[in-house]
Amino acid sequence: MKKQYITKAYINDLTDKEKATGVFFSSPKVVVKGDKYREKLKPIEKLLYQELYDMTKKAAHDNQVDSKGNVYIEVSYIFLAVALGVSDSTIQRILSKKTNSLYTLGLLAIKERKDKSTTQYYVMAPDYNGDDETFLTQDVKTMKMQEKAKELVAKKNRTTTSKRETGNEQLEKERTFDTVADTAHYEVMEREFKDNMPDFLEETDKPKAVDKEIEQEQQESTKEDELQEYKRIMKDAKSLGAKFNDNKRMNELRSIVVKHFGPKRLMDSTVKDLSALRSCYEQMKREFNREWEVPNF
Repeated sequence: MKKQYITKAYINDLTDKEKATGVFFSSPKVVVKGDKYREKLKPIEKLLYQELYDMTKKAAHDNQVDSKGNVYIEVSYIFLAVALGVSDSTIQRILSKKTNSLYTLGLLAIKERKDKSTTQYYVMAPDYNGDDETFLTQDVKTMKMQEKAKELVAKKNRTTTSKRETGNEQLEKERTFDTVADTAHYEVMEREFKDNMPDFLEETDKPKAVDKEIEQEQQESTKEDELQEYKRIMKDAKSLGAKFNDNKRMNELRSIVVKHFGPKRLMDSTVKDLSALRSCYEQMKREFNREWEVPNF
């Protein structure tokens, strides 16, 4: 069987055909990944919404609207069951109960008509509130998604131990044993050396208190330099953040901060986060200035 790789030309050709025929399959990402819907909708409900959403776009292309101009669709349980590869009772159980999440979350509405035995389904547009607003412009990982991922990783690490971890633990034990043995051997040799040392010779390699004081001063100086740099970058970052807000580019700013700090806010960073703060501020400058670059004609 010949392999059909997805290329830009393939996507462009497919997009042109969709525009001409009204056959689409690109539902809102927020329904799958958004904080409002991600854990409240079951996988089959998300898949069903995708199919109904796609049918609604086709209906809009065919100008299938009610008296108020709202697009609607008419479809049977059997058709949806075959299309999605599930039983018709599964589809009926979802669509026949108005207590289902698709209805309670405002993603689906129905209108029963007296003159016909069929039902009009209205697929509703999803909400884009809070962090979910980012899905209007790009496909991202929200802070809650990242927190959930970290929680699952931590849970997995608590319950499983890999062969590599077991091997590393054994290797560490062997190294510890070797270190203890070497230290004991060195202490024996040192005692023998001192016992055989002439009385008129003195040891000259003892650490001096002055060296410790110099080392401590150097460490304190480094900490002070890092604190001053942290204050300067934080001040500049706040100022640049205000410019992002003035230019209505907060979504870009959120994406940059999430990349470098995860769920943590930029304002909550400390001197310990200086490295991440440097990288974050540099990217903020690049992204903000790129918007204002004037082409050189």
